[in-house]
Amino acid sequence: MRLSLLTEQDQNAVATVVAFRHTAAGPAVLITQRTRPPGHGGWCLPGGHCRPGESMLDCAYRELREEGGLTPKHLQFLGSTSGSPGRCRAENVYVATDWQQPKSPYQGGNQAGLQRRPGGSDAAQIRWVPLAHLPQLLFGHNRHVYDAAVLVLDEARVLDIALAPLRQRLPLLEDLDMGVRQLTDRLGYQAAPVDRGALIVFEGIDGAGKTSQVTKLERKLQKQDLDVVVTKWNSSPLLHEAIKQAKDQKVLTPMLYCLLHAADMLLRYDADVVPALRDNKVVVCDRYLYTSLARDRARGIDSALLHRIYEGLRQPDVLFHCHLPVAVAEQRLRKRGHSTYYGSGLDCRLHPDKHRASQLYAEALDAAYGEILPQQPGYCKINVNKSIGDIADNVWDVIKDVLAQRWQRRRF
Repeated sequence: MRLSLLTEQDQNAVATVVAFRHTAAGPAVLITQRTRPPGHGGWCLPGGHCRPGESMLDCAYRELREEGGLTPKHLQFLGSTSGSPGRCRAENVYVATDWQQPKSPYQGGNQAGLQRRPGGSDAAQIRWVPLAHLPQLLFGHNRHVYDAAVLVLDEARVLDIALAPLRQRLPLLEDLDMGVRQLTDRLGYQAAPVDRGALIVFEGIDGAGKTSQVTKLERKLQKQDLDVVVTKWNSSPLLHEAIKQAKDQKVLTPMLYCLLHAADMLLRYDADVVPALRDNKVVVCDRYLYTSLARDRARGIDSALLHRIYEGLRQPDVLFHCHLPVAVAEQRLRKRGHSTYYGSGLDCRLHPDKHRASQLYAEALDAAYGEILPQQPGYCKINVNKSIGDIADNVWDVIKDVLAQRWQRRRF
């Protein structure tokens, strides 16, 4: 999120509020159901456009009062971000946690926590939803909730939210490592198909130069005046720091390694990938679910479990397999000094010698990618043992044909 403040002079901007309250079931967030386009019938965070002469902050207070019947003691500024096509140019996001009134009007609603709002509001219904059961929201609002959770909630609550997508995809799992709570409440999650936009994925072993190609492709697409969203492995704001600390302390068992990285993948998919595709943008992934399939297989995780976790995710339009001989990749990593305990697979204990163990792990991943990736839609194997510019030219030769099919009125 871009941390800059919009002012009352900004036209076509929206004030949005992430409203938290504590319940017996844990922290909950207020969501509203829209009564008009865009997104008629869908759920989102409370908010709306400024009235003439009204500041963004005053707008946030008013929208929360009108749509939720709430008056917060204060609103904390979270940040501003680009808006959604057809709705707004940009939006300021605020966080509310303390309330002037102990009881809110929707506590008198039905057992689902619903209450129909009076006329004049964009909200047909309002609902307090436990964060662990947060549904897919309109306008990319899941990301605002996650960013706000990092800001105002303690680490245990953040982890609880982060594992929620896993609970939605898995039946009961017993005896999980490291005290991760049992994932007991399968909610019948089914990822809604997204047929818009384009999903470009780069996969391959460490040292294959994926990130360099992602960066060059992002710049190329921007020069074509296309909206681009880039997402990288293990970059969810909810989990990135927690996973890093766990790796630094070397406490990740194979199952916890699998589940935390899966939670990161699913959070970014729900918060970043799906909203961008629905807005007809190009999403470029520096690693996708196939990284989990390869790495977790090397750690002995049941592949059936992995397929249940990732079932229903959008398949790539192009899946680049950045292929490089293992020996060359190992030389690159040693030269860069990027070797890490888990990245080198030392936790797998494949050999007493560290260098040999790292090589065996890379060979296992290379074999897994070689088996898994060619079976996927959009597969394209590229030789990355050459100059970055030559590789980028090869990538663009493939990408432009896909873009021409998606955006038929454009020339690439």
